[in-house]
Amino acid sequence: MKRMAVAVTLSLAVFACGGAAGFRSAPSLASQIQSGSDGPSHAFITLSPDAGPPGTVVTLHGFIPSMKNMPVKTADQNATGNLAFGGFSIGLEYAAIDGTWSATDPGHFVGHFTVPKTAWLTPHGIHDLKDGSYVVAINCFVFGAAVKGCSADPDQAQATFTLTHVSSTTTPAPYLHLSPDPAKPGQTVHVSGWAPLTEIIGVPFPYNFTWSQEGQSFTPVNGTLSQSLTGKLSGSFEVPVTNAGHGLAHVGLQYYFSQLNTTISLAATPFHVQAPLNWADLAIPHTVVSASNAEPIAKSGSFMALPSQNPGVILVSHNGARSWQTLHVTGIGQVSEQLGYPVDWQQGQKSPEVSSALVDQRFPDSLFITTAAILKQYKSAPPIFYTPYESTDNGAHWRPVPIPHGFTQGDFGGFFTSSGRVEATWVRASSIAIEVTSNGGVSWHRSALLPLNHGLPVQFGPFADQYPGMGADINDPVLRQDHHRWVTSTTVEATVAAAPASQLDRLREGTLLLNPQSPYDAEITTNRGISWQYVSLPQIPGGFSGQHLLMLANGDLVATNANGRWYVLLPHKTAWQPVPQTVLPQSIEVIEAVGPVLWWYENGPSSAREAAVDIHHTQENQL
Repeated sequence: MKRMAVAVTLSLAVFACGGAAGFRSAPSLASQIQSGSDGPSHAFITLSPDAGPPGTVVTLHGFIPSMKNMPVKTADQNATGNLAFGGFSIGLEYAAIDGTWSATDPGHFVGHFTVPKTAWLTPHGIHDLKDGSYVVAINCFVFGAAVKGCSADPDQAQATFTLTHVSSTTTPAPYLHLSPDPAKPGQTVHVSGWAPLTEIIGVPFPYNFTWSQEGQSFTPVNGTLSQSLTGKLSGSFEVPVTNAGHGLAHVGLQYYFSQLNTTISLAATPFHVQAPLNWADLAIPHTVVSASNAEPIAKSGSFMALPSQNPGVILVSHNGARSWQTLHVTGIGQVSEQLGYPVDWQQGQKSPEVSSALVDQRFPDSLFITTAAILKQYKSAPPIFYTPYESTDNGAHWRPVPIPHGFTQGDFGGFFTSSGRVEATWVRASSIAIEVTSNGGVSWHRSALLPLNHGLPVQFGPFADQYPGMGADINDPVLRQDHHRWVTSTTVEATVAAAPASQLDRLREGTLLLNPQSPYDAEITTNRGISWQYVSLPQIPGGFSGQHLLMLANGDLVATNANGRWYVLLPHKTAWQPVPQTVLPQSIEVIEAVGPVLWWYENGPSSAREAAVDIHHTQENQL
């Protein structure tokens, strides 16, 4: 099952300048420039110093004839190119090292690189670091359109560096140390070790983790890995969920050389996987909080609202879906322009696209909605932002929800209700803000603290009713309490990714988190969110769809398989049971699980969602 968002309680290389004392220096740049107004006729580079031990910082002087007629306005821009210590075929490549074009000597540049401190990896294997002479080659020191495809061109220039005082002539074998070992699926394993260097892009470009178990092999494993210039490794990964279950596995490293379409694997290390906690072993859960997909029915008592598929239309019911009233969202175009996130951006569309709604039965004239908008300066999508508006007079007038100081309307993450109030969540980078109303939107105030959601160590944060698209930040929909402080899921190591649906439940012995689009579809915490443990659900016939995983009041789980068929899993059971299609047809879109009731409508023409909306509900005892 794939990862889905939920709520929880929760450039380039930088070098120092200067030569190393005690080693001979190359001739000065001035002495390399031939006489004549046009300067040298051939490309060259010189190294200063041109000899030294591992870790020597080398100043690179160079000249590219094709660049001497570079426009004056570009003369002070960075000179970025590639360098290979040992040559481009078997050497260590430094991609996009920074230099500076000369403003007074056209075509000349200065840059820096650090001599390798350890062995490196080539398409042919590990290249040892030993005393001796090494070719230093450059390419791609060009400007503008000439950059395209330049890495496949011949070297622009070469020089020689003499490496001395290498401390050891023996290269160690790559290795990994994994802790803890053994561990369960979903558990974080910390990694240390050593491997030869790969390409340097400011820092060594990382390896991928590989995982093999009982004939299954895949990469990358979900995790992070960094490497120092001495080859030392540091990182972590999550033990994956596989059909192989528990037993012996092997974790290793892999690096892909794209130009030669060659992959090299290293450091295969035995690792022991423990059996996870099973669904059948848990106590009967009781639903505390749940949230549905990106276009949910907003329901509070008998007060319900549903965005129509027609732009600018909301359908409202005050009698539990027996009849519906049509409301129109108007008058927000001008204010959305002023806020920098216009809602009337789609060609030929005069009304905003309403993506979701929220209601509070204590205030039947109040509605809270999100509308699709673009960033004004981009003038088109993507990215798309979902922006908040409210009405306190049953849709007669609309206004933006107050924006916290230091945030923009595009930082809005979503509405949710908690403890008899409506909360609007905003996230920018690592900053979180909550605006709160307890009177149906008549007034708002900034919440000083993020409250515990129903006493759980998790909280619905920014709703992933959001399509960030290219250029927009992803506001994860999860806040998780970590050692008594609230953090977004982006700062919690490998926890949850952004997606539009989630559900949260409490078990007698802890809190259960359901993530239908996560590889860890169920997780439990028994220590108020300090740590989480994966719970294994039985395989569903036909495979999980990763779209729906809902819980009803009696603890039953309801999910779809890859073919859209509905199944139910009862507490303590080890297998899913099919739901009769007369109860839940395949051609439905689930909207919301509220207590013992599953609300849904059939997929069909948009006109069916305009006036006479055919909303259905199914009781848990019918499944």
